[in-house]
Amino acid sequence: MAGALFVLTSPIPGRASAEPLATAATEASFASEAEKGAEGNLKYSFTTGFPLVAGAVASVVVPSQIYKTPPPCRWCNGASPNALDRWARKAKWEDSCRAASLSYKTLVAAGGIALLPMAHESGGKEWLINSGAIVDSVAVTVALTQVVKYAVRRERPSPGICHPDRTSEPDRNMSFFSGHTAVAFAAISSAREVSRLRGRPRNGWLALGAATAAVTGYLRVAGDRHHLVDVLTGAGVGYLVGRWVPRRFHRASGTALPQARVARQSPPAFGYVRTVTAGDRTLLLGVSKGPGKSLQLRLTF
Repeated sequence: MAGALFVLTSPIPGRASAEPLATAATEASFASEAEKGAEGNLKYSFTTGFPLVAGAVASVVVPSQIYKTPPPCRWCNGASPNALDRWARKAKWEDSCRAASLSYKTLVAAGGIALLPMAHESGGKEWLINSGAIVDSVAVTVALTQVVKYAVRRERPSPGICHPDRTSEPDRNMSFFSGHTAVAFAAISSAREVSRLRGRPRNGWLALGAATAAVTGYLRVAGDRHHLVDVLTGAGVGYLVGRWVPRRFHRASGTALPQARVARQSPPAFGYVRTVTAGDRTLLLGVSKGPGKSLQLRLTF
């Protein structure tokens, strides 16, 4: 932690204030508390994770057994979508099947980047906990995607011509929203949130993962498997779920940054204290009466 002290003085002399300045012990306490909060532990519980994963598997398996043929569409404009989706179809590759196939590879790559040990922890136990949080985020995303797909039933841009051997395409009317894009963004977003909760918010690997997730969404449009609106919605849903699941299910008690506790410790040193969070930094701003007719400002960061 570092600090800066600013004293605004007045030309009118006055007697020195009896209020003590912030002591080194107070600053050291603040540094210790903030660092401890940033390095907060995560937890994983199978009683929470197993139902989430089981629900995701069921959301895929059960409808496939019920709908042997494509259910009727409710949003039936696959061949003539809105203006935004029509514009985005210019990105369609001549070999759309190749683009669709590549989207599976980039999805796997995004998941692999999210799960890389070097992206989070070197310790085996910590890596497993981090991975569990990411898997749970993906599971929730899959289940939510399936529910929305079967509720909305949007027609895809074109039939599944990449599989001419199929007699039917059960997911013909399951375009909204893009599951590939949602899962890719959920994996990277949850990895980013786990890294932040571990106190390591900056990570080059996760930036690469975000780019890979974005490429996955592009390839779903280039492969003529989704409309642009489907991809953008999937990216947004995946991002939000990836942020929410680690916070909701995997943050151990006491891992929140201890701003309130630090603020309660500091009032004896300052007349007014406020903690300010800017990105991954926690700042302590203090204001008090200084020597004579002066105002003392202290910023600890």
